[in-house]
Amino acid sequence: MNFERSLEQSQEEFYFSIPYDKLNLCLYGHNRGIPATELAAAVGLTPGQVERIYRDIDSKRRATHYLHLEPLLVDQIPEITLGARAACKPKTVEAIPHSAITRDPLGGWRAER
Repeated sequence: MNFERSLEQSQEEFYFSIPYDKLNLCLYGHNRGIPATELAAAVGLTPGQVERIYRDIDSKRRATHYLHLEPLLVDQIPEITLGARAACKPKTVEAIPHSAITRDPLGGWRAER
């Protein structure tokens, strides 16, 4: 087999299945509710391709949703509320005494209430 004849593919095309310039237009259209049929001509794709890209954007957002959430902390941590993070106000949960936190049999941590 001669693998040198395979088509070139950039990292952006591998992960997003589309070059960045077209992805940016699709992301713009998706964020503003522009129908795929209207955006397709501007991007140079078919409406079906734009709809697939919209679904891919939604899928990636669902998969990474937790990365955009605020941290849940047992108590305030002054080091992360100083400087550039001063505007960040982390949520706190009910304080749990350290003596109530134990290791579970599978190696995780468990809080006894």
